[in-house]
Amino acid sequence: MRLLADFEDYLQQLVTLSKTTKLTIPAIKTMITGKSSTDSFLNIWETVANQKSIGTCANYLAARNSFIKYIGNRPGFNISTEDLKEWERLLLKDGISKTTVGMYFRTFRVIWNVCEKKGFVARATYPFGKGDDKVTISRGATRKSFYLTVEQMTELYNCFLEKRYPEEWDVDWKENTHYSLGLFLVQYLDNGFNLADAI
Repeated sequence: MRLLADFEDYLQQLVTLSKTTKLTIPAIKTMITGKSSTDSFLNIWETVANQKSIGTCANYLAARNSFIKYIGNRPGFNISTEDLKEWERLLLKDGISKTTVGMYFRTFRVIWNVCEKKGFVARATYPFGKGDDKVTISRGATRKSFYLTVEQMTELYNCFLEKRYPEEWDVDWKENTHYSLGLFLVQYLDNGFNLADAI
């Protein structure tokens, strides 16, 4: 019965693999064993990171470096749910915020999906989801208490229009503040465009 169940599982994995890549003995072996002589999860992580924009690349590599620091430089594709739970536990123990942990896990998930499309990992071993046997990507704490009120934003806007700054500030300081406040207001009124858009 177990042999038949394994056979059905491998058959399903092969069907999935055949939809995304050419079936070869090395590809099938990698999918089943999680090991590859030419590739690894961490290599693909680095490759994908280097194809991203500068800021995103830095985030992907920071997540990868964190994984290596806490879990090790794993060869192949054998990364389990337990590895991710241990990574999360160690990150939180070292005072890393849940927001950062969530960012790292989202990056890991992107790489997992790339590896799945290439046939290196099976959908059946997907580590994220609900339940004790899965990893849940938590959301970071909200910062609503840090938001400015409409009245405060209006006051800043009026300050900008009237160039109303303390008399004791020197001219350069006033000019720099005025420019920075203007940029902040434009970003706010334009629904938060980022620094790259501003440049």
